Amino acid sequence: MDVRRQSGAEHRAGGRGGQAPSSTALRRALPPEVKITVTRDDSRFIHASIASLEEHLLLGSLLASLVIMAFIRNLRRLVVVAGDPGVDHRHASR
Repeated sequence: MDVRRQSGAEHRAGGRGGQAPSSTALRRALPPEVKITVTRDDSRFIHASIASLEEHLLLGSLLASLVIMAFIRNLRRLVVVAGDPGVDHRHASR
């Protein structure tokens, strides 16, 4: 017998890498001679994917913030140079 999560349903496990909560209810309903064995557990893959996504979101937001700060810093220099007619524009990039 193969028990699978319904497509689009929330994935829940009884802890990280644990058995699904429904497995205990299923074991109580079956006779004691019947043994249930977990043959494949996708919860590790799902938790690793979520951790990777969180890491990429954090890194992406950090890099985007640095790019925006660099742009704003250079924009201020351009505004100061463009607003002062006495500034020698050849040396303004320093």
